[in-house]
Amino acid sequence: MDAGLNRDKSAGTGPVAAGVNDAARAANRMPVDSGLNHPHLDDIHVIEEPVADQSPSGKSPLRRCIVTREILDKTAMIRFVLDPNGQVVPDLRQRLPGRGLWVKAEPAALAQAIKANAFAKAARQSTRVPADMTARIAGLLRQDVSHLLGLARKSGDLTAGFEKVERALRAGHVALLIEASDAAEDGRTKLARLAGSDVEIWSPLSAAELAAALGRETAVHVALKPSGIAERLLLACRRLAAFAAADMPVSGKRS
Repeated sequence: MDAGLNRDKSAGTGPVAAGVNDAARAANRMPVDSGLNHPHLDDIHVIEEPVADQSPSGKSPLRRCIVTREILDKTAMIRFVLDPNGQVVPDLRQRLPGRGLWVKAEPAALAQAIKANAFAKAARQSTRVPADMTARIAGLLRQDVSHLLGLARKSGDLTAGFEKVERALRAGHVALLIEASDAAEDGRTKLARLAGSDVEIWSPLSAAELAAALGRETAVHVALKPSGIAERLLLACRRLAAFAAADMPVSGKRS
């Protein structure tokens, strides 16, 4: 889940910039259709620049979904680009070169984008969407979860091992609890009872995948203290749960 967190400072000054800012303000005053079946998909024109300077949270520039027409945080969307052959490529870390095509980070929105040929209409050229796009996104999200777990370990924001996690939960120092999807039920149940109302519990990876992400021989129970990495990991877990292929064991509980 590496969206930019700083205010976009690329806007210039003068008549041209003022016109762009006026247009952005006018767009924000227009009613937004949050439905997926928008009657004017042919009129969609996506721009790479933010629709407004910042989101209400002050964390991220905004983008407009090519399907729902909603104006949302970049963190609530998935960016896509086209490769030289016109194939649609998901860019979860928002780093790939090329014009961005933004879709609300929900499987239903992606399905509607594919059905309505919204990528081609927004890009104004022929495009090709891989048949396994949802599974590809799930795979990238699984990689993102592993990457963020590794960052949390290096930053000291992560605790692993049943007894250490239990102590952290009792002390109220946990914002996110990660359990291996194949962990024993008794251990998961005991820790779940200790988790407070503000702790979300997710099982995005197997024990072997967790161990690999953390550079350990074994890893089953992992706790993260409140931090920016924990917030990013939580978002990645939520998205993975939504986009995971049917045969991938992903479960979650919000306390």
